[in-house]
Amino acid sequence: MINSRKSSKKMAYLATAIATNILLGSINTFSGVPFLFLDSIGTIFISSHFKLKYGLLTAIGTHFLLSVIHGPLALPFMLVGLSIAVVSHFFKSFMHSYKKAILAGIIIALIGAFFSAPVRIVLYSGFKGIQKSASDLVFILLNHKELGEINRSKRGYYQLTEFKERSYMNDYELFMIFKILFASRGFHKHDLEKIYHKLFTSVDDKPIMDKLLANERFYYDGVPKTDIYPSLKRLVQAMLNQQMVEFTYTKNGETKVFKRQPIDIYFSDLYFFMISAKHTVKDDTDFNELNKFRINNMKKIKVLNERQSLDYTNRFQGGVLRNQTALPFLASLLH
Repeated sequence: MINSRKSSKKMAYLATAIATNILLGSINTFSGVPFLFLDSIGTIFISSHFKLKYGLLTAIGTHFLLSVIHGPLALPFMLVGLSIAVVSHFFKSFMHSYKKAILAGIIIALIGAFFSAPVRIVLYSGFKGIQKSASDLVFILLNHKELGEINRSKRGYYQLTEFKERSYMNDYELFMIFKILFASRGFHKHDLEKIYHKLFTSVDDKPIMDKLLANERFYYDGVPKTDIYPSLKRLVQAMLNQQMVEFTYTKNGETKVFKRQPIDIYFSDLYFFMISAKHTVKDDTDFNELNKFRINNMKKIKVLNERQSLDYTNRFQGGVLRNQTALPFLASLLH
């Protein structure tokens, strides 16, 4: 009975601490009070008075509920709450002395900043945090030429502008990539749609981009009539592992089983090719000596356990070939 009462009392303290974290954290979100981890006050109290596991549960519960209230932006910062719980528990003996408590508070703030700043940089190229905090100091230390200037144009909004420009594509860059993808006609429509949707998630002005691309997307007709992604993936894995592949290939009405080692994947003139020889080697005279195969025409691809090391001098140089010809392997040199 006594243990049950103690357990209930701990749970009540834990619930109160979570509620305190959420209340103070929400107030700090809208007030913009700097240099405070207000959403961890309850965590610090529980960690310094009870077992560590209760402090960790408080941090987890707090950030889970904050993510429900304020959005998923709060969830990655659970790492900060957990680190504060661990440090608070470690320094719990300091809490009985006024001076030691201040020292513990400073250390907790620094540890929180240490974990908070990298999360905000990695996930958000700056941050739109739940609150301003001591991690601002870490951002100031990181404000050098490689990362660019910190943009503080809005309350609660910090962003390393040059870092974002180098790390993320803007809508104009994405627009150019979309245009190239549609013009290539190198993908089955199903493949193209998957790539389109993944890139489209990075677009800022989605209605405008959708309007600009609607016609080409609607009428897109890829040259491959089957999904080449599974074949391409299998060939890339074989290439990385230097494994031979066996497949059936048809050209000009003639079908033959080939065994080749893929050394590169090359795209040109509407098609993806599997390359199995140096870029200067000819293969248009004898069907049996083919070394450049259109992937959409390769059937029954089987990866073999056979391996063959290749001489570096016989490597395929796609960059050299692309600068020499506008068509795959056949056209005149570009000037």
